[in-house]
Amino acid sequence: MQAWRRDDGRFYYALITEDLFGLVLMIAHGGLTPARVCTVPISAIEDGEKILADIARRRLAHGYKRHDAGVT
Repeated sequence: MQAWRRDDGRFYYALITEDLFGLVLMIAHGGLTPARVCTVPISAIEDGEKILADIARRRLAHGYKRHDAGVT
């Protein structure tokens, strides 16, 4: 899981995972509350890594800082 936070309290988390049926999904949520969740099917884990790189670039451009998600 990758995580970003901004000084005003906003956050954004994103991860690539597989569901029980083998479908590759990108799950992302962010904002000021954890209520906003987006789940998007993607074709392969490699495509998901490209999407995460784009998300990271966009978050950094919008003033977010990389944050340790603390997930084990």
